[in-house]
Amino acid sequence: MIKEGFQKILSEYMEAKKQNFAGSPLADFIRNVISHEIRKIGSISYDYVIIGSAGQGIWAEVPWIAIFDKKITISAQRGYYIVYLFDAQLQGVYLSLNQGWTQYENKYGKKEGMQKIKEATYNLQKRLRSTLSDFSFDAINLHPTNTLGQGYELGHICGKFYPTNAIPSDDIIINDIQNLRGVYRELKGIVGIDLFSLEDLDTDEKIEEKIEINKIQEILKEIPPEEKVKILREKLKVADKSGLNFIELSGKRIKRNTSLSELIKAKNDYRCQVCGFTFKKKDGTYYVEAIHIRALASSKMDTEDNMLALCPNHHKIFDKGIKEDREDILKKCGKL
Repeated sequence: MIKEGFQKILSEYMEAKKQNFAGSPLADFIRNVISHEIRKIGSISYDYVIIGSAGQGIWAEVPWIAIFDKKITISAQRGYYIVYLFDAQLQGVYLSLNQGWTQYENKYGKKEGMQKIKEATYNLQKRLRSTLSDFSFDAINLHPTNTLGQGYELGHICGKFYPTNAIPSDDIIINDIQNLRGVYRELKGIVGIDLFSLEDLDTDEKIEEKIEINKIQEILKEIPPEEKVKILREKLKVADKSGLNFIELSGKRIKRNTSLSELIKAKNDYRCQVCGFTFKKKDGTYYVEAIHIRALASSKMDTEDNMLALCPNHHKIFDKGIKEDREDILKKCGKL
């Protein structure tokens, strides 16, 4: 039984750590017995690998039992996964949707890696839309003394805590696993199999901007281009009065005027000003990117004259290309 297995680990682990690691019955129980029980009682398919660990050669400060989607990872060092993390003081066990700390440490080093995994956790939490009434985004406390335990804490996305004196029944444990697997699947839809694609995910401001743009595009979907420009100009008049066409600086964050961005696109019939390229998205709208010629941080204002409608390719050339190519784009758009 899973409940009894958790209670066994929590009650015996401290004493077991005083004994030799090699050949330890409790280490074997964590590696093999409890993981088998979780799969059997939870009816978890073999699309998932379930692995328990009490350490490698020496006792782990934080023993764990992980449930890996094989398409994402089969290692606690990389990717993201569901894991039971046993508090180092054995005060309880966390059910956690977590990330592999080692991948961050290997890529960035300890200090920067800590910051990167913390940022990734925050970004993921902001993007989850599942019903999380059973789970919390609150930080976990494993009482670690080493970097690995601290990495587990920082990589925690959401989950819940079972205190040692209140481990729930197997039915509740399995229900929690099934619910968290739903969140795991949602995360897979957001990130894919590459956790470092998080670095390319939008900031909170961009998400808010996209929501606003989607609302605008939904209203304008069936309206001819010339009417769209008229409607958007009317919207901008309201924005002018409220000051929303000015850049709002909050720390290092810059808030754009989404109506103005949409106006630039509509003016150019949702086509690149250089090559005329566009494409139709799944929602029936056409895609082009509105960009700023001069950085908002320096100009402090969104203005029509400071914007272009470009396809993704010419956008990249404008941002990353050589000076001559940038000037050529400006000439073709009548801005130079």
